Amino acid sequence: MKSIYLLSFILVLASANLGVDISLYLYPPTTLYSCLASQKVNLTILEIFDAQGNVSSKNFLINYIAAKDAKLKTVDAVVRVNDSFTQDEICNGVARGLPAKFNGTVWLEVKNEPRRWSQDIQFRIGYLDQLVRVCQSHGLKVGISSSGSDWSAVVGYLGIGTKTLNAVPVWYSNSNGVASFDDFDYAGFGAWDSPTMKNYQANTYLCNFFVLSLNYFEA
Repeated sequence: MKSIYLLSFILVLASANLGVDISLYLYPPTTLYSCLASQKVNLTILEIFDAQGNVSSKNFLINYIAAKDAKLKTVDAVVRVNDSFTQDEICNGVARGLPAKFNGTVWLEVKNEPRRWSQDIQFRIGYLDQLVRVCQSHGLKVGISSSGSDWSAVVGYLGIGTKTLNAVPVWYSNSNGVASFDDFDYAGFGAWDSPTMKNYQANTYLCNFFVLSLNYFEA
Protein backbone atom coordinates (compact mmCIF):
# COMPACT_ATOMS: atom_id res chain seq x y z
CA MET A 1 0.00 0.00 0.00
CA LYS A 2 2.80 2.42 0.89
CA SER A 3 4.57 1.71 -2.39
CA ILE A 4 1.37 2.43 -4.36
CA TYR A 5 0.92 5.72 -2.49
CA LEU A 6 4.54 6.68 -3.08
CA LEU A 7 4.26 5.89 -6.79
CA SER A 8 1.14 8.07 -7.06
CA PHE A 9 2.93 10.91 -5.27
CA ILE A 10 5.91 10.66 -7.64
CA LEU A 11 3.61 10.69 -10.67
CA VAL A 12 1.88 13.84 -9.38
CA LEU A 13 5.23 15.58 -9.00
CA ALA A 14 6.33 14.47 -12.44
CA SER A 15 3.18 15.86 -14.05
CA ALA A 16 3.15 19.12 -12.09
CA ASN A 17 4.50 22.37 -13.53
CA LEU A 18 6.58 24.72 -11.43
CA GLY A 19 6.73 28.46 -11.99
CA VAL A 20 9.01 30.79 -10.05
CA ASP A 21 8.47 34.51 -9.49
CA ILE A 22 11.93 36.08 -9.63
CA SER A 23 10.72 39.57 -10.49
CA LEU A 24 12.76 41.18 -7.70
CA TYR A 25 16.04 40.62 -9.57
CA LEU A 26 17.20 43.50 -11.76
CA TYR A 27 20.12 41.46 -13.05
CA PRO A 28 20.25 37.66 -12.93
CA PRO A 29 22.81 36.05 -10.62
CA THR A 30 25.24 34.05 -12.75
CA THR A 31 24.06 30.58 -11.76
CA LEU A 32 20.36 31.26 -11.16
CA TYR A 33 18.78 30.19 -14.43
CA SER A 34 20.87 27.09 -15.01
CA CYS A 35 20.00 25.95 -11.48
CA LEU A 36 16.29 26.64 -12.04
CA ALA A 37 16.44 24.53 -15.19
CA SER A 38 18.08 21.70 -13.24
CA GLN A 39 15.20 21.87 -10.72
CA LYS A 40 12.67 21.32 -13.53
CA VAL A 41 11.34 24.89 -13.36
CA ASN A 42 9.63 25.59 -16.67
CA LEU A 43 8.12 29.05 -16.08
CA THR A 44 9.67 32.23 -14.75
CA ILE A 45 7.90 35.51 -13.98
CA LEU A 46 9.73 38.82 -14.45
CA GLU A 47 8.67 42.42 -13.78
CA ILE A 48 8.00 44.64 -16.81
CA PHE A 49 6.09 47.59 -15.23
CA ASP A 50 6.60 48.68 -11.61
CA ALA A 51 4.23 50.51 -9.25
CA GLN A 52 5.88 53.85 -10.04
CA GLY A 53 5.21 53.48 -13.76
CA ASN A 54 8.72 52.52 -14.81
CA VAL A 55 9.03 50.09 -17.72
CA SER A 56 11.82 47.63 -17.01
CA SER A 57 12.62 46.88 -20.65
CA LYS A 58 16.42 46.59 -20.32
CA ASN A 59 16.36 44.45 -17.18
CA PHE A 60 13.53 42.32 -18.54
CA LEU A 61 15.48 41.62 -21.73
CA ILE A 62 18.64 40.63 -19.81
CA ASN A 63 16.67 38.16 -17.70
CA TYR A 64 14.60 36.97 -20.68
CA ILE A 65 17.72 36.09 -22.65
CA ALA A 66 19.28 34.33 -19.64
CA ALA A 67 16.10 32.28 -19.12
CA LYS A 68 15.96 31.29 -22.78
CA ASP A 69 19.68 30.42 -22.79
CA ALA A 70 18.95 28.03 -19.90
CA LYS A 71 16.17 26.43 -22.00
CA LEU A 72 13.38 27.46 -19.64
CA LYS A 73 10.15 26.92 -21.53
CA THR A 74 8.05 29.98 -20.66
CA VAL A 75 8.73 33.53 -19.48
CA ASP A 76 5.81 35.60 -18.17
CA ALA A 77 5.69 39.27 -17.23
CA VAL A 78 4.09 41.06 -14.28
CA VAL A 79 2.62 44.58 -14.14
CA ARG A 80 2.19 46.27 -10.74
CA VAL A 81 -1.14 47.90 -11.47
CA ASN A 82 -1.42 51.52 -10.33
CA ASP A 83 -4.60 53.34 -11.36
CA SER A 84 -2.93 56.74 -11.39
CA PHE A 85 -1.70 55.67 -14.84
CA THR A 86 -4.15 55.42 -17.70
CA GLN A 87 -4.77 52.10 -19.36
CA ASP A 88 -3.08 53.39 -22.51
CA GLU A 89 0.00 54.48 -20.58
CA ILE A 90 0.39 51.06 -19.01
CA CYS A 91 -0.35 48.96 -22.08
CA ASN A 92 1.70 51.13 -24.46
CA GLY A 93 4.66 50.95 -22.09
CA VAL A 94 4.39 47.19 -21.67
CA ALA A 95 3.90 46.46 -25.37
CA ARG A 96 6.91 48.58 -26.29
CA GLY A 97 9.06 47.24 -23.45
CA LEU A 98 8.67 43.51 -24.09
CA PRO A 99 10.94 41.59 -26.47
CA ALA A 100 9.61 41.29 -30.01
CA LYS A 101 9.16 37.49 -29.76
CA PHE A 102 7.59 37.55 -26.28
CA ASN A 103 4.60 35.18 -26.17
CA GLY A 104 4.02 34.70 -22.45
CA THR A 105 1.23 35.99 -20.22
CA VAL A 106 1.30 39.55 -18.89
CA TRP A 107 -0.06 39.29 -15.34
CA LEU A 108 -1.82 42.41 -14.05
CA GLU A 109 -1.07 42.36 -10.33
CA VAL A 110 -3.91 43.68 -8.17
CA LYS A 111 -2.48 44.37 -4.73
CA ASN A 112 -3.89 46.31 -1.81
CA GLU A 113 -1.25 48.99 -1.46
CA PRO A 114 -2.58 52.53 -0.81
CA ARG A 115 -0.17 54.24 -3.20
CA ARG A 116 -1.55 52.16 -6.07
CA TRP A 117 -5.21 53.18 -5.85
CA SER A 118 -6.39 56.75 -6.27
CA GLN A 119 -9.86 56.12 -7.73
CA ASP A 120 -12.89 55.51 -5.55
CA ILE A 121 -13.43 51.83 -4.88
CA GLN A 122 -16.61 51.56 -6.98
CA PHE A 123 -14.70 52.56 -10.13
CA ARG A 124 -11.79 50.16 -9.80
CA ILE A 125 -13.40 47.06 -11.30
CA GLY A 126 -14.27 49.10 -14.38
CA TYR A 127 -10.70 50.38 -14.54
CA LEU A 128 -9.38 46.80 -14.48
CA ASP A 129 -11.91 45.66 -17.07
CA GLN A 130 -10.80 48.44 -19.43
CA LEU A 131 -7.12 47.77 -18.68
CA VAL A 132 -7.55 44.19 -19.88
CA ARG A 133 -9.34 45.34 -23.03
CA VAL A 134 -6.72 47.95 -23.91
CA CYS A 135 -3.80 45.58 -23.34
CA GLN A 136 -5.50 42.95 -25.47
CA SER A 137 -5.88 45.53 -28.24
CA HIS A 138 -2.08 45.87 -28.12
CA GLY A 139 -1.76 42.16 -28.85
CA LEU A 140 -0.91 41.17 -25.27
CA LYS A 141 -2.11 37.97 -23.63
CA VAL A 142 -3.12 39.18 -20.18
CA GLY A 143 -4.22 37.63 -16.91
CA ILE A 144 -5.11 38.82 -13.41
CA SER A 145 -2.91 38.14 -10.37
CA SER A 146 -4.18 38.68 -6.82
CA SER A 147 -5.25 37.08 -3.56
CA GLY A 148 -8.67 36.97 -1.97
CA SER A 149 -7.79 39.58 0.65
CA ASP A 150 -6.19 41.94 -1.88
CA TRP A 151 -9.02 41.56 -4.40
CA SER A 152 -11.80 42.26 -1.92
CA ALA A 153 -9.95 45.24 -0.42
CA VAL A 154 -9.22 46.79 -3.82
CA VAL A 155 -12.50 46.27 -5.71
CA GLY A 156 -15.01 46.14 -2.86
CA TYR A 157 -15.98 42.53 -2.31
CA LEU A 158 -14.63 39.08 -2.93
CA GLY A 159 -16.96 37.79 -5.64
CA ILE A 160 -17.04 40.75 -8.00
CA GLY A 161 -16.06 40.19 -11.62
CA THR A 162 -16.92 41.10 -15.20
CA LYS A 163 -17.36 39.17 -18.42
CA THR A 164 -14.05 40.52 -19.71
CA LEU A 165 -12.14 39.58 -16.58
CA ASN A 166 -13.71 36.12 -16.39
CA ALA A 167 -12.40 35.37 -19.88
CA VAL A 168 -8.71 35.83 -18.99
CA PRO A 169 -6.48 33.59 -16.83
CA VAL A 170 -6.29 34.11 -13.07
CA TRP A 171 -3.26 33.56 -10.84
CA TYR A 172 -4.30 33.37 -7.20
CA SER A 173 -2.35 33.23 -3.97
CA ASN A 174 -2.76 30.91 -1.00
CA SER A 175 0.59 30.12 0.59
CA ASN A 176 -0.47 26.85 2.20
CA GLY A 177 2.42 24.88 0.73
CA VAL A 178 0.11 22.68 -1.36
CA ALA A 179 0.78 22.55 -5.09
CA SER A 180 -2.80 21.99 -6.28
CA PHE A 181 -6.00 23.90 -7.04
CA ASP A 182 -8.06 22.00 -4.45
CA ASP A 183 -8.47 25.19 -2.39
CA PHE A 184 -9.72 27.48 -5.15
CA ASP A 185 -13.35 27.13 -4.10
CA TYR A 186 -12.55 28.85 -0.80
CA ALA A 187 -9.26 30.69 -1.48
CA GLY A 188 -10.20 32.06 -4.89
CA PHE A 189 -11.83 35.39 -5.71
CA GLY A 190 -13.78 37.14 -8.43
CA ALA A 191 -16.11 35.13 -10.67
CA TRP A 192 -13.61 32.77 -12.29
CA ASP A 193 -14.71 29.14 -12.60
CA SER A 194 -11.17 27.78 -12.46
CA PRO A 195 -7.63 29.13 -12.04
CA THR A 196 -4.57 28.95 -14.26
CA MET A 197 -1.84 29.32 -11.64
CA LYS A 198 -1.46 29.34 -7.86
CA ASN A 199 1.16 30.93 -5.61
CA TYR A 200 1.46 28.15 -3.04
CA GLN A 201 4.64 29.27 -1.26
CA ALA A 202 5.72 32.89 -0.88
CA ASN A 203 9.06 34.45 0.04
CA THR A 204 11.17 31.33 -0.04
CA TYR A 205 14.47 30.03 -1.38
CA LEU A 206 15.26 27.92 -4.41
CA CYS A 207 18.77 27.17 -5.67
CA ASN A 208 20.02 29.19 -2.67
CA PHE A 209 18.37 32.32 -4.07
CA PHE A 210 15.45 34.23 -2.59
CA VAL A 211 12.34 34.03 -4.77
CA LEU A 212 9.02 35.81 -4.33
CA SER A 213 6.94 32.69 -4.85
CA LEU A 214 6.72 29.10 -6.01
CA ASN A 215 3.74 28.57 -8.26
CA TYR A 216 1.77 25.57 -9.44
CA PHE A 217 0.06 25.50 -12.80
CA GLU A 218 -1.40 22.96 -15.17
CA ALA A 219 -0.35 22.75 -18.81
